[in-house]
Amino acid sequence: MDNKNNTTTLPTETDVLIVGYGPVGAAFAALLGRYRVKALVIDKQHEILRMPRAIALDNEALRMLQLIGLPENAFAKRVIPEVKMHCPLVGQFSRANTSGCIDGHPKLVTFYQPDLEAALREQVHHQPSLSVCTGYELQDVQQHADHVEAFLTDAQGLAFTVKAKYLVGADGASSRVRTLIGQEFTGQSYVEDWLIVDANNRETEAIDHVEFLCDHRRPTPHMPAPGGRERWEFMLHPGERREEMERPERIAELLAPWVKASDLSIERTAVYRFHARC
Repeated sequence: MDNKNNTTTLPTETDVLIVGYGPVGAAFAALLGRYRVKALVIDKQHEILRMPRAIALDNEALRMLQLIGLPENAFAKRVIPEVKMHCPLVGQFSRANTSGCIDGHPKLVTFYQPDLEAALREQVHHQPSLSVCTGYELQDVQQHADHVEAFLTDAQGLAFTVKAKYLVGADGASSRVRTLIGQEFTGQSYVEDWLIVDANNRETEAIDHVEFLCDHRRPTPHMPAPGGRERWEFMLHPGERREEMERPERIAELLAPWVKASDLSIERTAVYRFHARC
């Protein structure tokens, strides 16, 4: 367990039970803590996921983090002055000026998600009304007139029950809470697999803005991040497999227009699935 709010014994009753201790669950818990609301957060994972995921925040998101109680220096940010879009056929065709501030916050920043999650968990730690229990997974929920009962299991399969006035699902795209309450996603969707490549030791070489290479052959977003990081995202073609795309020689080939393989220091690579739904 990686947070000092973790309790050795799972409480049997709370006002708000939050399922999921990712950035949303941690942010919501920290907000409740500022209002002295008694809340319990559970998650089946003990540690912060180190995989590359979200990377950008706008001024409105930064304002919400301020409301939660995070100080300005709680996590590293890279201010983005502009966003450019390029097409190999016509060159640069769009530019968004993201310099300056709105309501005292930069219009656009990049960040490193594990750092943000660590800052949110630190904020949770300072709220005495909050408890965190990791290593527990939600199995079922029973609705009553004035409360819910949540049925949990731990890593050994032992069963536990928690009574709460409210239950909040912050458990991600494959939400167990959403399934149990019958709120599955509706509408039409398409999925695409993308390869993320995060390089480090790019303090002097990384670009200072966000660019989108709008190439129909392989669209590629490209941006800097705090800590001397730089990210590229490559859309996979049908039939391209994760194992093939994550090979060092394949990554070197993809990055060749920007950097030589011999000069490259890869921090992490991952293939993720993008969903868009109407």
